[in-house]
This record gives sequence, structure tokens and C-alpha cells, in this order.
Amino acid sequence: MKKIINSLILPIILVTSFQLNAQEVSMSAPVVVTDIEQLLELVKDSSTLRSVEDSKRLADFNKSKQKQEKLLADAKWLLKSKAIVKRN
Repeated sequence: MKKIINSLILPIILVTSFQLNAQEVSMSAPVVVTDIEQLLELVKDSSTLRSVEDSKRLADFNKSKQKQEKLLADAKWLLKSKAIVKRN
């Protein structure tokens, strides 16, 4: 029963989400999939778009991570240098 429901719901969700994505990209008329090839192309296009977005997001994350690591290293160095000054 679950398989039947999933097999009916998944295509509806896919078509709806692709229609929403198409509307976000361009405000043209909603995409109506009448052919399995069209659906396949929509999936490929959406996958490519998300891949590019994910790459940008990952690059931003790595840049932020490097900044945080530098700040931590600087703070540790400052703390260590203050400890050395106090000893003298």
C-alpha cells in the first residue's frame, strides 16, 4: 500500500516542485509536463542549478571556517603572549 501511495505522490510532488522552480527562475507560464522526457530534462536542470548553488554555499562555508580558525589561532596566540608577559 505504501509503495502505491509513494508511486502516486512522488510524481505529483516532482511536477509541483519543478513548476515552482520554473516560476522562480522566470515568471513565465507554469510548466506542464506532458512527456517523460520533459520531466527528465526538468530533473536534470534542477539538479544542475542546485549543484551550482551547493558549490557556492560550500565555498562560503569554507571561507567562513578559515576566518574562524584564524580568529581562534590569533586569540590563542594573544592569550599565550599575555601569559608569558605576566610571568616576567
